Amino acid sequence: MKQNLQTKEILLKIFIDGEPLIGKQTLIKRFIDDEFVQLNYMDKLLDFNIYKTEQYNQKLKIMIFSYRQQGCRFKVVTKQYHQDSTTHIFAYDITNRDSFDILQERIQSFMKQEFSKNMIVFLIGLKKDLSDQRQVQINEAKQIADSFGMNFFEISSKQRINVFEMFDLAIRESLERFYLQKNP
Repeated sequence: MKQNLQTKEILLKIFIDGEPLIGKQTLIKRFIDDEFVQLNYMDKLLDFNIYKTEQYNQKLKIMIFSYRQQGCRFKVVTKQYHQDSTTHIFAYDITNRDSFDILQERIQSFMKQEFSKNMIVFLIGLKKDLSDQRQVQINEAKQIADSFGMNFFEISSKQRINVFEMFDLAIRESLERFYLQKNP
């Protein structure tokens, strides 16, 4: 990567997709503020967060969208917010089988869309700290991720497991694919 810090701020957009109350906002809170706050309510259809940082010798503005699914509205919202997104994260709760099963249909639909071809895509299992209550096996989720060429992580926001590693990979791959290729 470039050695000199760029003066222009680079905008990266990350979209987190998953069922309500699986821990998406808790994950975002851990990443942005390094705090664990367990949220047991849904107050917005679309959550929007901004995180500014300097990484890889670049000034970054990271916009993180988290969408609470509402049936057919999903298709309209994903097309609107994905026009300029760099990363899409499919999230499920490892203790909630339905959150994984429902997500598989959305993954298939998403991967058929033209805009998905250049995006960095992740499949993440949340609540790794509750492995004793697991309803989704690691090898099953990894198989889905591998079949679509997605990065895979199991994460615990509570115990800080893989939170920063996953976001760091998303940032690094986004910079490499969307910025450094355009500016050799």
